[in-house]
Amino acid sequence: VGYVLARRVSRPIRSLSAAAARIAGGDFDAVVRDRPADETGELIASFNQMAGAIKQQRQDLERRRDYIEKILLNATIGVISMDRDGRLVTVNPAAGIILDRPGLSPGTTSAALFARNTTLAPLAAALSNPSAQSSPDINLTLPGPHMERSVRARVVPFLEGQGIILLLEDVTETVRSNRLAAWAEMARRIAHEIKNPLTPIQLSAEHIHR
Repeated sequence: VGYVLARRVSRPIRSLSAAAARIAGGDFDAVVRDRPADETGELIASFNQMAGAIKQQRQDLERRRDYIEKILLNATIGVISMDRDGRLVTVNPAAGIILDRPGLSPGTTSAALFARNTTLAPLAAALSNPSAQSSPDINLTLPGPHMERSVRARVVPFLEGQGIILLLEDVTETVRSNRLAAWAEMARRIAHEIKNPLTPIQLSAEHIHR
């Protein structure tokens, strides 16, 4: 009788321990089927509820991760994250294109990224001394196959000094459009300044002709 009672008491505990070990190993479908009508049953019910909540949170995190990964893969803005040691953790395709480093991948050190590239010196200086707040915009002029490219960068720190995020945006077309607009405005003003003295000259010529 004592053996049977001990087995009856210990079996739910062993099941609970085994389910906890499965969850610790990454199996979030683990539940305890034994439900004795005592305090152990209440403990098992709480455990199953906790396991379900953990599974739901895990699924939510995976959905958010997939969502963020899809955004980064298709974003036109380059995004690079680095750990506190200056090693790249994540790199999206746009970052490699903007920096003309298509093979840029996680694990690369910041020293290797900026080695023998003097055009990235302002960015390297900002990364070597990150502040607690986002840095001001850093304007870079990078060489290209046909023309120079204008790139705007910003350094955003993680919380508690866990690393930094580097944002890169190719603003070549924007800068070109602004320059064209400035030239157009200057041409308009020059034409206006030329036209002003032409009017009295024309009137005087007509008067002389008459």
